[in-house]
This record gives sequence, structure tokens and C-alpha cells, in this order.
Amino acid sequence: MNSFKKVAIAASVFMLNASALSASNYDWKLQTFWGGGSIPQTVIEEFASDLKVATNGQLNITVLPNKAIVPHNQSLQAVGSGILEMHKNTPCYSAGIDPAFGMLCEVNSAYANSYQFLTWYYKAGGLELARELYAQHNLYFVGPVPWGTESIPSQIPIASVSEFKGVKIRMPEGPSSDLFRAIGAAPVTVPGSEVYTSLEKGVITATDWGTLSINEATGLHDVAPYAIYPGIHSVPVGDVSVNLDQWNALPDHLKEAIELGVRKLGMDMVQTFEALDAEVAAQAEEKGITLVNWSDEERAKIRAAAVDIWAQTGAGSEMATRIYESHMAWLRALGNIE
Repeated sequence: MNSFKKVAIAASVFMLNASALSASNYDWKLQTFWGGGSIPQTVIEEFASDLKVATNGQLNITVLPNKAIVPHNQSLQAVGSGILEMHKNTPCYSAGIDPAFGMLCEVNSAYANSYQFLTWYYKAGGLELARELYAQHNLYFVGPVPWGTESIPSQIPIASVSEFKGVKIRMPEGPSSDLFRAIGAAPVTVPGSEVYTSLEKGVITATDWGTLSINEATGLHDVAPYAIYPGIHSVPVGDVSVNLDQWNALPDHLKEAIELGVRKLGMDMVQTFEALDAEVAAQAEEKGITLVNWSDEERAKIRAAAVDIWAQTGAGSEMATRIYESHMAWLRALGNIE
């Protein structure tokens, strides 16, 4: 066979392979736990748009808002069963299935910022543990997506652990409520839709909700003008996960594109809210917000109170124990605990 024929055959094979590749398109649905039109929802929509470009149109992800297909607390099951191909949710909503999920999304008062938590995932073993846990429910945990350090809006200034004594604060049930109960506060369970009116009517004095800018956008500072900032209690992390069967069927180049895209999404989300929080903080006085910045000593006190809560959560299952021990090793390396 002469060289011209070899080149012609090779070109034909390449064209056939390229044609087959271009025909393998994936149209997926991704449901989030954010509302339509919200800032984080917009960031996730940009993630999907970027992936479509990066994969030359092979991966087309339709981003749906909270409850479009299933309630947020059924998202894990929906992805695992194939009702949804993927989701952007938070492991906290699955803590009732296994407390290990809770330790993937929140370790109250442990981390100073989202970057420390992200580093646990990508450099200190967290990602491998998350993937092992999610695989047990037929999901592939692609990567973590935090959204910043949360602030606590309050109707009174609270500048220390002791000043939380007797304060009625809206907190989700579980480790968060346990922590604030341990420092003398009075946690109250209030649905998200009733937080504003509960503050307005005096049912609660303070609330766990979101970052400084999220709280401002929700109008919470209108009825709770004191804000603990930077936050002291919550550096939450969400996840992007994919149905495991769908993931395994993907070609490697699409898997790599999604993983890189999620890593970028995590940083985009943190930086988006870091910028928005800084903007609100700079305008706090004119907005009628009083920022309350806790001393290092007081931050150390609430972290010390949280240590027992972490251990209790970590004792809840075999996977929870392994995740707890991994967190502790990283927190010691950081110097956050002894």
C-alpha cells in the first residue's frame, strides 16, 4: 500500500471517529436548591453555559431551580434513581440518611473561611471520602461548591459567647442547634419562609440564614440591624453530583471537563459572595447595619464549645467517623484546634 492510500485511510478513520464523537451528545437536567433568578442560580447557569462551550456542544445542561422536579431534600434520591442526571445541592439535606453527609457540608465553627474547607476536600482527603459515601447511593460526587462564610443578623449586638445566653435564634435542627444550645442560646425551628416575620414579631432575636450580602438582599437587616461579620459559625459547602451510571457512561474528556468546571464553579461562587459581602460591609453604615466583629479569643471559645458537637456527629456512623477523623487531622494541621 502506497503512502497516499495510508493517509487517505487514516483520514477516513479519523472522520468516522470524529463523526461518532460529535453524535454523542448529552442533554442533562441539573436541579439546584436555589431559587430562579437568584445570584447563585445565575452563577450555576454560567457554569452550565461554559461547559457547553468547553465540550463543543456535547454537554447541554438545563439548570432548574429548587423544587422544579423534586423537593430539595429528595434531590439525592432523585439523582441516584436517574430522575435527574445531576444536582447542585448540599449534603446537609441528606444528614438524616447518614450523619456523614452533614459532616461534608458543615462543621460548625471549625473553618475560618471557605478556602480552608475547599483545601480539605482537594488536598486533605475530603474528596475521596465524599465520593465513597455518594457512591453508596449511586451518585458520583464531582466536587464541593461553597458560598462563603455566613453572618448572623440580630436585633441586639452580640459580641461574645456569653452574650448569646437566652437569645432566641433560628437554627436548623441538628448539630447547629446543639452548638448554640451548648453556649446558652435558645434555638428555635422556623421555616425559611417565616424568618423575616419571626424577627419582625419578636418570635426570634437572631437567625442563621446566609452570608452578609444574602441576608441584606433578603431584607433581614431591616428587622435585625446588627450583623456578626465576619461570621463565627457556618462555612457551608454544597455539592455537584451526577448519577453514577450516567457518569460511568461518559467519555473521559467529558468527565474531565465537568470536574474542571465544578472546581471553577466552587471558586466563582466563593468569590462572587466575597465581593458582594465586602460591598455590603463597606456600605453598612449608610444601610443602617452595625457590623459586630468577634475577637480571636471569642472565636476560639465558640470553636472550643463545638468540639464535642463534632465528636457526637462523627460517632453517628462508620463513614461519619472517618470523615470526622479526617477533618480533625486537617484542623490540627491548620492550627485551628490543638
